Amino acid sequence: MKQPVTYTRLSADEREVISRSLAQGLTYGEVGRSLGRETSTISRELSHLRYNPSSYRATFAEEIAKKRKNHRTKIRSKLSVRRPLAPKVITS
Repeated sequence: MKQPVTYTRLSADEREVISRSLAQGLTYGEVGRSLGRETSTISRELSHLRYNPSSYRATFAEEIAKKRKNHRTKIRSKLSVRRPLAPKVITS
């Protein structure tokens, strides 16, 4: 039986390791192995930010990741947004 795929977000510490490793000239595969992550995770991290390996900055990447994580806002009902509809719906 195939194991379910689980995903955990990269931590700030992992992003720092990525930044330093890429600055040293390591490949995505080498960076991934040192973190125990797939090569595609490293590649995806850089492509999300449209970075090349020499310009990747962990602190900036962490800020962007937090914004991506918290982008959801509470969805308000149509009745709370369109107040004139409320009396019609309540009385019918």
